[in-house]
Amino acid sequence: MDENDNNLEFEFIAKQNGTNLIILNYHTPDNFDQSIPIEIELTNIDRNQTFKSENILSACPYLFVCRQAIITDEGRILSFDAVTDDPFRLRIQLSSKYNYGDRNRRQLEVLPTNTSKQFESLNVNTITIIPFDNRWSYDYIEPGFVCNYKNNECTTSNFPLISEGIKIEAEAEMFGPEKPAQIVEHPKYNQVNPGTDTRPLLVHLNDSLQLIDIRGTVPKPGPYYFMLNYYQPKNPKFNIDALIQNGHLYSGVATLEHCPNNVGCRVALKQKDSEWNSTAFTIQKNFQITLKIPTNENSPNVSDAYLDYIMVIPAENFDEQSLMSGPSDGHKNIMVECIKNNYFIDTKNTTEFCRSLVFSTTVDFNGGALPCD
Repeated sequence: MDENDNNLEFEFIAKQNGTNLIILNYHTPDNFDQSIPIEIELTNIDRNQTFKSENILSACPYLFVCRQAIITDEGRILSFDAVTDDPFRLRIQLSSKYNYGDRNRRQLEVLPTNTSKQFESLNVNTITIIPFDNRWSYDYIEPGFVCNYKNNECTTSNFPLISEGIKIEAEAEMFGPEKPAQIVEHPKYNQVNPGTDTRPLLVHLNDSLQLIDIRGTVPKPGPYYFMLNYYQPKNPKFNIDALIQNGHLYSGVATLEHCPNNVGCRVALKQKDSEWNSTAFTIQKNFQITLKIPTNENSPNVSDAYLDYIMVIPAENFDEQSLMSGPSDGHKNIMVECIKNNYFIDTKNTTEFCRSLVFSTTVDFNGGALPCD
């Protein structure tokens, strides 16, 4: 859409009874950094009811499309009632004016300059009608971090190393004669060790598998943090409940935020019944933790997530920064992958990554390549 083709109109049929809202997915040119005013007109054709409003779309010159909920002139989300099979007409038009309200509620009209107008254009990707019920969430319009993008591809990210942390794979207790269907590899989840092509196994929690038991042992009694590493790319946030058995019974909870991050997200469990909202649990030795997601009937949002592993961390070693991923550090990759055996690297039984490291380090130590004769 631009000044020569500034009108978009189409019709749709309501699929169910209820109140709905409109989400606009759009994109703007790379060289355009100004907001775009648009006019919205929604008409219920059979009932001859029309809703009108003016909206301001922020510039969106990114590698992804942006989303915005259509609002009323008063700034509330535009909601409309529909009966199944009601026909509607939606019209979107680029506006030639931009109205601001001052403190005295007077309207000031500001016309765009010739310079800004010639670049004013809007690329509409999709328009989505969403039921405005207890499942609505602002997560639907807030972008989520996926990866650091460089040279037209996602670069490797990782989480900080955790001293004395105990890592327990989520699927550890689930293997039998055959791999269960709930243990999967996800093509967009990329938390892998450097130098390998192996993707981690994830436990897919959904209505088919709502709870999972994980067992472990700590080296000494004391307070520990339980940190979940998960992947949740499709839905708004929801809570996951935890029951920790260890001679003492603890109830915990964590919020699984919307997480399209290709190395997943981390969250620490909190005690449900603690007056101080504590995130540490006193563990003696052996423990069992049961994680359970709510059923979709009892949750305001769809409960669907992938669990990679849990980390059990002594309280004195826990750091909030360990919950945040960051760009990969090549030196840390070397530490993790190649020098596990007290700096001994067997070049015949190691990865190509570590073999190349030995070669380049040896050449550098010897003063570089030999000169040609």
